[in-house]
Amino acid sequence: MLFLRGCTSFLAISGVILLAAHLRADSPAPAGDEFFEKQVRPLLVERCQKCHSGDEPKGSLLLTSRANVLKGGENGPAAVPGNPEESLLVMAIRYDDEPKMPPKEKLSDPEIATLTRWVEMGLPGTRPAPRLWHRHQASRTSSPPSNAGSGRSSRFTRSRLPR
Repeated sequence: MLFLRGCTSFLAISGVILLAAHLRADSPAPAGDEFFEKQVRPLLVERCQKCHSGDEPKGSLLLTSRANVLKGGENGPAAVPGNPEESLLVMAIRYDDEPKMPPKEKLSDPEIATLTRWVEMGLPGTRPAPRLWHRHQASRTSSPPSNAGSGRSSRFTRSRLPR
């Protein structure tokens, strides 16, 4: 009888722990993704993308993905997830130290609060995807290579197509 009571208690406690872990793991992501998409991404695109994207970003800092933010640039990693006080990005936008970003005009207090909160939250919403923060850029079109359609497989495919 004592054995059954112990098993029941163990199962009940395990169930509560698993449920709490499941809720904790699932809850922040959607809120974080929404925060990123509605507040952070537009801010990065509008105020940072001009200098910190492309082939030659200023300070070698690309702000185009989470990996690039963590990799950082010439001065080291741009952000420490969960720790805005140690994040160069936050120091720069607050104008606490050099470099001051953006250099020509300081971000507004709400913009600074948004990016600080994003770092504090652990950089949510920065899921791996190509051209993550370049949604507003025109897509490049490419043309097929000049020798397209000249190989054996192309001749085989063309021979099977209806005329």
